[in-house]
Amino acid sequence: MLLEVKDITVQYFKVPAIRNISVNVEVETLESGKSVMDKKCYNALKYKKFPNIGYEFKSATNLQSKGGGAYTAVFNGNLTIAGNTQNVPIDVTIDA
Repeated sequence: MLLEVKDITVQYFKVPAIRNISVNVEVETLESGKSVMDKKCYNALKYKKFPNIGYEFKSATNLQSKGGGAYTAVFNGNLTIAGNTQNVPIDVTIDA
């Protein structure tokens, strides 16, 4: 038996899987080149109590393929500065 199939299009692309992203920056690594300004910045960021600035990825939205393995998306995550945490969306480009 011969089976003839016409007009079928198969599109395949691999969507990147993002499992975890976290970024931590030590407050005292931020430098302006002016020590007085740096000290004021560190104090404003309460560096003794909160020595790090952190970002924790939670989800991705608006994932769009741009072709050639490139994607754009919006990462949603929690940004913590001086003990205060807020949800912050970040526009990103991903080269998979």
